[in-house]
Amino acid sequence: MNNDDSCNQMRRKLMISSAGLIAGAGLSTFTSKSVAQVGSIDLPITNGHRQLVAFPEKRPLIVLTSRPPQLETPFEVFNDGLITPNDAFFVRYHNAGIP
Repeated sequence: MNNDDSCNQMRRKLMISSAGLIAGAGLSTFTSKSVAQVGSIDLPITNGHRQLVAFPEKRPLIVLTSRPPQLETPFEVFNDGLITPNDAFFVRYHNAGIP
């Protein structure tokens, strides 16, 4: 193995480890402290009592499941207009490990 090959291998290892650090830093932004319980809502269905939580950059949304997070837009948002605002749009994660 010549000097160029060992230098290229070292660069690859450095790039892979820094990509992992960057991805880990992005996932750590959604900690349990960054999600705020803001109350509850009673939906017009049987057993319709649901919790409301506010994720970062989101208004309070209805919790369907906590792991993985699945949040629904409250009904009163739809009275504001035809277009759902981005901060009121539903949240879906399909992998329980995120965040």
